[in-house]
Amino acid sequence: MHKSDPILDHVEQQFNVVASLLVNGDAEALVIACSDLQHASVALAQRVAALGAEAASSPFKARIVSLALSMQSLRDNLARRAAFVDQSVAILFPIKPGPTYSAKGAASIRRPRSFAA
Repeated sequence: MHKSDPILDHVEQQFNVVASLLVNGDAEALVIACSDLQHASVALAQRVAALGAEAASSPFKARIVSLALSMQSLRDNLARRAAFVDQSVAILFPIKPGPTYSAKGAASIRRPRSFAA
């Protein structure tokens, strides 16, 4: 890798966009940015694989390791956000448990009188 690697720079830039969107809570933009980050990360992984041993001794190794650790932290934050959203939805729309021995959904199915056996 050269002094300034455009692929690594792009991955870092996309990572910062995703981190910012996670804080702002813009779900639609976050999905798009995560996809862009994934594509950029794949390109970086292919570049590192092509360089082989040269990448291990590269001055960018520290940047790549730092980025990998930051991505783990970002992933944890995304998981926390998802759990928070799931919990909020469960509070707003609680699922009412049915009777213990009834068929699943049986209480919601009603037959018209004309079809009753």
